[in-house]
Amino acid sequence: MNARGARRFATITQENITKPFAIVVDDQVLSESIISEPVTGGSAIISGNFTIEDANNVAMLVRSGALPGRLGVVDQQVVEPVATAGKQ
Repeated sequence: MNARGARRFATITQENITKPFAIVVDDQVLSESIISEPVTGGSAIISGNFTIEDANNVAMLVRSGALPGRLGVVDQQVVEPVATAGKQ
């Protein structure tokens, strides 16, 4: 990504730590993980329970997708705890 995209990505990840992040290509979710820290410098590491084949497929699809794209928050929700009578 270019410098502008890297700055935007850093801001979005900083504002959404502990929230899910998905890589979507052609309306297909390739990978979903939780943002654990701000992603600065324009590159990130995705960790999780992947097979080598899964990881290679996602990497190939991401690398081949050097097309103009957009970055944005698709959905954001705040869920507050609800007290239930009789439960502690």
